[in-house]
Amino acid sequence: MKKIAALFLCTALATSAFATEVICAPDFEVFGLNADFGKSSVKVLQGKMEANMNSRQLTTPLKTDSVAVPDDLNRQVNWAKNRNCTYLLQTTLTRLGETVQVNVRLMNLSSESYILKRVYRASSPDDLHPIFAQVGNMLQDPKFAAVETIYDVTSADAKSLTKKKSSTYYTVYVGSSYFQDFEDMYSIGAGYFLDNRTFMGEMICYFGFNSDDNNLMELGLRVYYPFSDKNSTFYIGGGAGFAATSKREYDEYEYYSRNNSGLLVESTVGYLMGRTSNFLFRIEANANALIHEGSIGGGMRLILGIGD
Repeated sequence: MKKIAALFLCTALATSAFATEVICAPDFEVFGLNADFGKSSVKVLQGKMEANMNSRQLTTPLKTDSVAVPDDLNRQVNWAKNRNCTYLLQTTLTRLGETVQVNVRLMNLSSESYILKRVYRASSPDDLHPIFAQVGNMLQDPKFAAVETIYDVTSADAKSLTKKKSSTYYTVYVGSSYFQDFEDMYSIGAGYFLDNRTFMGEMICYFGFNSDDNNLMELGLRVYYPFSDKNSTFYIGGGAGFAATSKREYDEYEYYSRNNSGLLVESTVGYLMGRTSNFLFRIEANANALIHEGSIGGGMRLILGIGD
């Protein structure tokens, strides 16, 4: 029994090791920066990947086996293959004034062809940490897709994009909803949206109407919780507001409008895209209750946010 368990453990470890892809990274090439940036930068990237360990790991040259991007390409490829690497990562840092440009190239060693080439821009060397976080996320992604979170913010990007500790947007939306006794309603609205990384909030002005002259207007507040710090994420939340309603009714002689006001409460689930850009897109499903009417309902909204 012990032999079987030991064999099973060895097999599992061997399978795990085989499944792990290794990326070899020679010392980075640098222009306009101290030569030590080449070695220190690759160590920073290695640390970023270890903090988000997935199916790939990064290996760097030993002091006795120094290999750098400026070296002959065949030497780099042979070194990586001798280390049993699957990919070769080549990175160049070029400084012009205060701006640092980071060029990243990744080669598939089985075909010796490049599978991605990307360029990042930092306003100063201090911005290299968030750039390496983005590169590390990308290298861990199964398809090497660019994965950006709201924390990977560089000053250079912040000049053209709304990337900061909290982002605000003016929002407009259209949708449809249904309430008991009010039937189907079209809805339009506007609001002011805050994304504070760990939570999101919104002030809204909502107006619903239908062809039967039933109307609903709300001024309210919402609070949402995002499930991740990625550029796109699901979220849940809810809130309440002051609602005024007008409902068309009929007595034995004529139609008349019955007006009322009170509390509306709402719960929401949605999906958000574009947290690191000037344009935010959301789609929401919501469940509502008009407390003063004793009426429940729900609906859908499409929301566009424009950075403040």
